[in-house]
Amino acid sequence: MATTKHEIDKQLDMPMYHQLYLILKDQIRSGVYEEGKLIPSEAKLQSEFGVSRITVRRAISELEIDGYVQRKKGKGSIVMTREKYRDIFAFKSFSDDTKDKGETPGSVVLEIKRIKANNQVSRALNIKPGEEVLFLKRLRLMSGRVVALHDTFVNLNHVHGLEDEKNNTSLSLYEYYETHGVELSHAEETIEVMMPSPDIQQHLFISSHEPVFYRERITYDTDGNAIEFSQNHYRGDRFKYALRMEKTDNDQK
Repeated sequence: MATTKHEIDKQLDMPMYHQLYLILKDQIRSGVYEEGKLIPSEAKLQSEFGVSRITVRRAISELEIDGYVQRKKGKGSIVMTREKYRDIFAFKSFSDDTKDKGETPGSVVLEIKRIKANNQVSRALNIKPGEEVLFLKRLRLMSGRVVALHDTFVNLNHVHGLEDEKNNTSLSLYEYYETHGVELSHAEETIEVMMPSPDIQQHLFISSHEPVFYRERITYDTDGNAIEFSQNHYRGDRFKYALRMEKTDNDQK
């Protein structure tokens, strides 16, 4: 039986979350779910399509990545305006991204201390070289498995009190910012593949011949201040970066 716009075929050779994603996207495009309005709750989608909560969350995450919806904490997922469907990628914390995959996030804080910013860090955070920043080195875990090593430099002009979180194994910086009045706006990120240094090999339990994904990110608040600069290395066998690209009406053949 083929999948229709209103049902999921559990026998189809296509992940159920992607089937649900296609159904919801079609309903958004056709106006079933109106711009600025909420799509049905996770519980309602679970009941309507007979799928798990993880499947629903993964489908909504895909919609958010593609710019069709925006999740609001405590409210739900709101349909975005049509002009925002393209060129928008949701930026989220490692913890949120891991939860969306149906996994359990974790952290091991290896270092947390104040250091003087070098030239690269000072440029990224728009501060003077030698100015103090908070440095965090953390192993990032996905359901107990080490998947990444994060080196993060936090701008102390805008964030305070993080030194007290040294023993917090579930530390999410983005959640910390939110609960301490720092409103994040957007992030700029670059991604490349590189061979690991001896330090990276040791922390990620990989050999010198195994490449890693390197993600460099600068995160800004709503006033345009650079809040943090992060240098993140991910195991290549446990990390996948996916993009969805669609041909626009203005594309030329």
